[in-house]
Amino acid sequence: TVFLPNSEHATLIGGLEKASAAQLKVSGLVPPVALPDTATAAQVTGAGFQTGARVLVGDLACTVSGGDATTLSILIPAGLPSGFHNLQVINPDGQEALLAGAFEVGDDIPTQFIELQLAEGWNLVALPFTPRLRDPLRLFGSDTLTVKLVKEINKGVRGRFKGIQYTYDEVTALQALEGYFVYIPSATGRSISVLGDPLASTVDLPITVGWNIIGVPDPQNAGQFRERSTLIKSVQRYDTPGQAFSSLANADFMEPGVGYFVFVKSDLTIRYTLTG
Repeated sequence: TVFLPNSEHATLIGGLEKASAAQLKVSGLVPPVALPDTATAAQVTGAGFQTGARVLVGDLACTVSGGDATTLSILIPAGLPSGFHNLQVINPDGQEALLAGAFEVGDDIPTQFIELQLAEGWNLVALPFTPRLRDPLRLFGSDTLTVKLVKEINKGVRGRFKGIQYTYDEVTALQALEGYFVYIPSATGRSISVLGDPLASTVDLPITVGWNIIGVPDPQNAGQFRERSTLIKSVQRYDTPGQAFSSLANADFMEPGVGYFVFVKSDLTIRYTLTG
C-alpha cells in the first residue's frame, strides 16, 4: 500500500514484487564521478560482500582497503577514459555482481550535491536540482522501487468536476522538484549521495487540483511557501517509521530533498526564485 494524506490510499500500479536477487548485490558507488587522470577514493554499497572480494571499475582493478558485508572502501586508479564505466564485485566463492555505468569520468563534474538518509520502508523524497543519474534503480539501488502519484480527474456532464482518482506508477527517470515514494527493503536503510546540475534562477512548477507531491529547491518555511498562492489548502509531510502524515504549520521548516504532499483548490503554477 502507498498512502495519501487523510487516511486515503492510492493503487500501486505494478506492485512491489521483485525478482529474487543473488546473495551478492551491488547497489551504488560514492562518489560516482571523477576528473580524468585522477585516482579516486570511493565506497561501494550493496550486500553479500565477502572478505577478499575484488572490485573492478571498467577494466581497472581497484585497491580494497576495508569494508564489511554491505560496504567496501576502494581506491579507483587513474587511467580510465572519459565516459561511463561498469562497477563489478567478485567474491572469493565465485559470485559476481555488476552495476552498469556506475562511474563517470569527465571534465563536466556536477556542482550540486545532497545526501539522502532513507529508512526501511516507504520514503517521500524530491530532488532540489536536476540529478546527473536519473535512473532510480541505479541511484537508489536495484532492489528498490520508486513510484510517483498519478491523477485522473473525473468530470460529469457539461465538464463539471466530479472527483479525482489517484494511482501510483513506477518511475524510470527522475526529475527535479517532483516528489516520489522510494521503497527501501533493507532493515538498516541506506544513505544515498545525489549529484546533479543547478536549476535556472527562476523555476515555474505547475501543479494541478487535488493532491500533488513536490519539493523545494532551497530551505524555506511553510508560510513562505503558502504565500505564493491562496489556492494552497494543505501542506503535509510523511513520516516513514509511522507511515503517517502531519500537517505543516506556517513556521514549520520545508527541507530540500524531502517530498511534500500539497493540496490545491485549482490548477496553479508555483514560482521559485533562486539566489546564489
